[in-house]
Amino acid sequence: VILVSLLCHFFYNERLTPGQWGSVALVFAGLVTMAGPFGGGGGGVSLTGFGFAVCAMLCFGASVFSVRVAAVGGLSAASGFIARTICMGVVGVLPLLCADWSGVTPLGVALPMLCGLLQASGVYAINEGLGAG
Repeated sequence: VILVSLLCHFFYNERLTPGQWGSVALVFAGLVTMAGPFGGGGGGVSLTGFGFAVCAMLCFGASVFSVRVAAVGGLSAASGFIARTICMGVVGVLPLLCADWSGVTPLGVALPMLCGLLQASGVYAINEGLGAG
C-alpha cells in the first residue's frame, strides 16, 4: 500500500486524501502488530523472516503498480488478471511437486487453498478497481 501510494504520487501526480492516509496508517499498524514485538507469531522475528517480508512487500507493491500502469495503458482488468494467474500457476508447479505431503491433514490442504482463492479474489478486485479508475 505504501509503495503503491508513493509510486502513484510520483508517476501519476496522485495525492492521497486524509482518509486514504488513515487507511495506509492502519495497514502499517497491522503489519507492525503482526511482525513486531507483540508476539504475533510467538516470539521475535528473525532477520531472514524480516527480509522475506520486505521482499514480499516490494514484490506485491510492484505487482499492484504494474496493474495500474497496464490499466492506464488500456489493458483490460480481466486480461491482466488472467496473465497474472497463469504466471503464478506456472511458477507454483515446482514447489508444489517438491512439497513434503506426509502427515498433511485435509484441513491442512483446505485452508491454504482457501487462502489462495481469497488472495486471487482480492487481486481480481484490485484489477477491476484500478481498471474502473
